[in-house]
Amino acid sequence: MDERRFFKHWEMEELTFMFKLAIIILIIWFIFFIMDRYVLKEMEKERYERKKREEKYLRSLNNLQALSELDPIEFEKIVGKLYQANGYKVYMTKKSRDEGIDLYLEKSNKGIVVQCKHHPERNIGVRIVRELHGAMMDKGASKAILVTSGYFSQPAKNYAKGKPIQLIDGQELVEMLMNTFGDNYEVFPPPEKSEKSTFDREDLIEVDLRDFVPKGRP
Repeated sequence: MDERRFFKHWEMEELTFMFKLAIIILIIWFIFFIMDRYVLKEMEKERYERKKREEKYLRSLNNLQALSELDPIEFEKIVGKLYQANGYKVYMTKKSRDEGIDLYLEKSNKGIVVQCKHHPERNIGVRIVRELHGAMMDKGASKAILVTSGYFSQPAKNYAKGKPIQLIDGQELVEMLMNTFGDNYEVFPPPEKSEKSTFDREDLIEVDLRDFVPKGRP
């Protein structure tokens, strides 16, 4: 009789233990569920705030004076962001090995080299265009883009005609920025995926421009 009571008591304790364990597991799961929802909410809030900050900053670059106030690195990042927003994979070179090329773009298995010249009050001459053309051929790129916050000389424009070289001066860049970063702009559109690469990526750095707004900017 005592033995039966013992086993019955033991079974009751085991059931009580299992019930308590289930309650603890449920509480832990609930805590993690709440924390996960909180983290997701905070991430969404941070993304929204970053979007508004980025939109405000990009839309402030609506004139040549605003462009002229950027430093050269900010200027490169703005150009990179412009192409990233249009679906390009954007890479930067390590400055010690840039060979006159600031950005590499890839889209639809085609490679493009980009040089940025932040000289608001200067004309870019034919020598710069000619050198970029040579770099484009050396890298096996399908196109070269030369972007400046200033202007291009007539000989530079003449040299680029009939060649896969696009010249973008300061005013054209402002227009491209305004056309790209309009009301329907998505902050982080995913770049087109590509298995192939035009360039040797060993010396390239894939650019993450999500937090590219310079410190101290509004």
